[in-house]
Amino acid sequence: MPRRPAVNFRLLALGLVCLTSLAGTGCVVHDRWDDGGDDGSSYVDPNSDVIGVSIDPGATLEADPGEGVGVFVELQDNGNWRVWTTCDTELTGYSCAFDLYLTGDGVRLYDTEDLEGYDGASDFGDEVDVTLDTDNDTDGVVVSSAAGAPLRLEVWLDGAPDGEFVYWVQNGAIRQGAPSNPVDFIP
Repeated sequence: MPRRPAVNFRLLALGLVCLTSLAGTGCVVHDRWDDGGDDGSSYVDPNSDVIGVSIDPGATLEADPGEGVGVFVELQDNGNWRVWTTCDTELTGYSCAFDLYLTGDGVRLYDTEDLEGYDGASDFGDEVDVTLDTDNDTDGVVVSSAAGAPLRLEVWLDGAPDGEFVYWVQNGAIRQGAPSNPVDFIP
């Protein structure tokens, strides 16, 4: 599968990501590139504060592989965190290169989901570094951490910091776009 070029280009394709949680259903249509040529990526100054958001334990998300870009965060009932990705490959013809950095008290790699090719995950103390080349499938990891501890997630998409495509369930509603990158998910 070809890789998305690292240079900014205009693409008028709309990415469609449909999500379902235990609390309800939602659908988000997302234009990754607007008419101004901005790629829509977000960047938070590393000297700025990391923002914490609450996440509903046990809520799950669903998305159609290949139909939209997403990094999905779920806090499973057993205290493990599931983080998985999709890409808009069916619409663009390109794969998405994700670099995810998961940190927190006692964070360890517990399991991987559908890793192949250039995908990989490694433990480094209280950090798990994940590289995912996602196209028409989903790729992901499950990490464990100390009970009740927050999980910090930093997302890079195609070589640039980008928290815009992060999804989670908060107070029964699907949320999109991390308010900072990195962001802390608080159980």
